Amino acid sequence: MSCAALFVSGFPADVSVAALTDLFEEVGPTVRVDLTDKSSAVVVYKDTKDCERVGALEIGGVSLQVIRGRVPHPLRPTISPVRSTLGPNQKPLDVLIVRGRRTSAAIGAAYRAAVAGTQVFALWDQKCAKSSNDLRLSRYDAHSSLASEREDLKVRDQAMEVSVGAPPKCALLQVVSDKLPRAEEFKDGPVHHPAEVTAMMNDNHIESISASVASTVYATWLQHVRGCAFALLPHNTESWSNDIAGANMAVHRLVYGNATCNIEGHGVMVGLQLVHKFGEVNAGLVHGAMVSFMDQGEEQKRYMAGRTIFLGPQLQKPVKYLADGTVLDHKGDIVRLRA
Repeated sequence: MSCAALFVSGFPADVSVAALTDLFEEVGPTVRVDLTDKSSAVVVYKDTKDCERVGALEIGGVSLQVIRGRVPHPLRPTISPVRSTLGPNQKPLDVLIVRGRRTSAAIGAAYRAAVAGTQVFALWDQKCAKSSNDLRLSRYDAHSSLASEREDLKVRDQAMEVSVGAPPKCALLQVVSDKLPRAEEFKDGPVHHPAEVTAMMNDNHIESISASVASTVYATWLQHVRGCAFALLPHNTESWSNDIAGANMAVHRLVYGNATCNIEGHGVMVGLQLVHKFGEVNAGLVHGAMVSFMDQGEEQKRYMAGRTIFLGPQLQKPVKYLADGTVLDHKGDIVRLRA
């Protein structure tokens, strides 16, 4: 059993559960309001119709992000199987390779793909111990964080063997960490913490290296099967980051450069930008986006190559369109539109 729910985020950290409850009960009676962290919550309504009637809301002068979904019924705790995120006329992917960081969205998307009948290969990064000789060393060394290029080659060869069909629907999902350190956490400014900021930059740069290795190793397979490489970008990342610790995290740039594509336009690369932190909802969005994209024709895939698809409402509307197709937001930062 499940019931109507809202996944809410973006409110100030000092907002209480009572204030949120009062706000949402203006629409209808709620079963519960649970904080998932300081700025996000799950609101469960008794009646589905009340959930559908919720519109734009503000609290403390801040607009809330609201995403509708369903959660297990709080009064009837049961374990139910994951429902397919495929449409009535959609077929599952034939082969999916998932590599990178072990996030809830990535695990959920891989599980949904497997339930739908996809052959899934998962190659997760492994954590290693810090070196006692260099406190600024990244938490992940080059071998364990990349799960070894040798292992990638084995997985690629196995995927090549099972990629059969006319033509097969194959995809690579490169997962970026959703716990990237940011220098903005230093209230007195990052300039006063050079060692810590350097360590943060090392950690974040590992994401760029991992994505670069993935694009190099799996490009041949993707071009052969005319598949697609998806970069799963968490909600706390952005292109051309203003945070110094994330300045060298270049996965967005790899997407922009369409790193896995050949001169004939086969093996395109696309970004999947999450806009909130709810893993269960994100898993369905990611799986559905990959299947929907692979159902597009070759011309549409080439058009979307090097772009980023936002999985959810964009926080800022684009305000300027350049001649080359680039879109700028209100701050002059580059953004990408959904298909």
